[in-house]
Amino acid sequence: HLATGAALVGSLLLGAQALAAGALDPVVLAVVVLTPLTVLEVTAALPGAAVQVWRSRQAAVRQRRAGLSVTRHALSRISILTSYSNFMAATRARS
Repeated sequence: HLATGAALVGSLLLGAQALAAGALDPVVLAVVVLTPLTVLEVTAALPGAAVQVWRSRQAAVRQRRAGLSVTRHALSRISILTSYSNFMAATRARS
């Protein structure tokens, strides 16, 4: 949340300067300032989704090992989401 706060303050400072210079409309300033909050709200569920993808993939592997049927469609969706999960884990490791 620190990064979101910094983005909010930064956009407010830069937007206020642009508003004072007459280069920015007050309504646009509101949009610019509220955008970091919107991004946080939209992306807040992604870590939980990545955890669920990992759990689903592990469950599919267990089902296959137990000889239970797992559809190709389900496996392809899990593979795509696992790639995203790996991407998110690497992103967190870098920050």
